[in-house]
Amino acid sequence: MLATHCVACRRPILDALSCETGMGPECRRTLLTGISKLPAEDRRRANEIIFALARGTTFQELAASLTELFA
Repeated sequence: MLATHCVACRRPILDALSCETGMGPECRRTLLTGISKLPAEDRRRANEIIFALARGTTFQELAASLTELFA
């Protein structure tokens, strides 16, 4: 799935990595600074959560799952 708008700020995203991740570069830097330190499986799960947000799932529905990764 490719996103067209950032799930965090809803601005249009134009670069390939942002389309794949569902989040623009500024929001990735601001909100996901610790994600590169996560194990591969946790990064995969975080990406699934971001894709779900890009598809329209509300943040409230996924906040607990994302929070668990950083606990």
